[in-house]
Amino acid sequence: MRTDPVGTIAEDDRVVAEGTAGATTVTGAACDNRRIGVRTVRDGRITSVVAYAGTHHVAETLFPGREDGGVQPEGVTGGP
Repeated sequence: MRTDPVGTIAEDDRVVAEGTAGATTVTGAACDNRRIGVRTVRDGRITSVVAYAGTHHVAETLFPGREDGGVQPEGVTGGP
């Protein structure tokens, strides 16, 4: 997996970092995605991270041909 930074914005104790991530699946498909991470920094240490990514693209890449992209509704358990 590779990650590349795109940019950052900082205000007070919060830093928003945008980047890209990419990997190749076991079937050889490319999975490239944009990501956002919101970090809270206190006393020079990261105290919290919330990350966001394009999950629909990832699901379509990992589970091709599935109408729902392999994503299950909240509260549903079991394999795809």
